[in-house]
Amino acid sequence: MASGQPYDELGRILSEGGEIALGLAILQEMPTPGFLLFFNRRFGSLTPEQQDIVQQLAQEMIDSGQATGEIPSDVPLSLGDIPLNQFLFSGDLQGRRELITVEIDVPGLDRRFQMRLPFADIASLDEIRNAALEQARQRAIDSPQAVPFTEPDVTQDVGVWVLLRERAF
Repeated sequence: MASGQPYDELGRILSEGGEIALGLAILQEMPTPGFLLFFNRRFGSLTPEQQDIVQQLAQEMIDSGQATGEIPSDVPLSLGDIPLNQFLFSGDLQGRRELITVEIDVPGLDRRFQMRLPFADIASLDEIRNAALEQARQRAIDSPQAVPFTEPDVTQDVGVWVLLRERAF
């Protein structure tokens, strides 16, 4: 999410994915000393008010990800339930509206994979799941040693968890 835009410090951090890093750190339940070190290194240049903005955005992204699993899989989450980040995609939307961070678990692999999935519009869980499977297939083609993904016999066995959601507009 590199930016050629002249942002203030908060805009720079949000355009570079700082809110994603913080959301993932919160989800990992990092021990307090490690979390404080991470937070101070990454966000120490912000004012306390700006730090609160990033923390609130990260928590809203987590809440939005959790809410995705609580509605029917073919229904998109309501627009008001997905937090707004005006710096998302560094202002260069190119048909992208929403960014979703997922974790995917494929039977037979020894670890889960995280992915960031951009969408042109607000996506349903079914659309997110299909995009995650497609990206996993593409990663296996591009890097078969790093992602030894083979098409499962039953794609319903693939687990997809929405961790974070945010939108540009």
